[in-house]
Amino acid sequence: MRKIDLIIDALSDCAGWGYKDDEKIDKALAAAYELKALQPVGVFEYDAENKVWEELTPNCEGVKLYALDEVTK
Repeated sequence: MRKIDLIIDALSDCAGWGYKDDEKIDKALAAAYELKALQPVGVFEYDAENKVWEELTPNCEGVKLYALDEVTK
């Protein structure tokens, strides 16, 4: 997650500089830390032969899927 680290660094540098909306920067920084702490909900691999995505067993290399937001009905 190198991109999230870049975002956290940039927001940290901006915090406390006296922007008109420091509270928004603080909230964005807190949200970035939450994203960094996320664990993948699954690891998937594309099966080109069957043209489907298959979930892999834990500790396998593949595309990590994260639940960035949960929707409840």
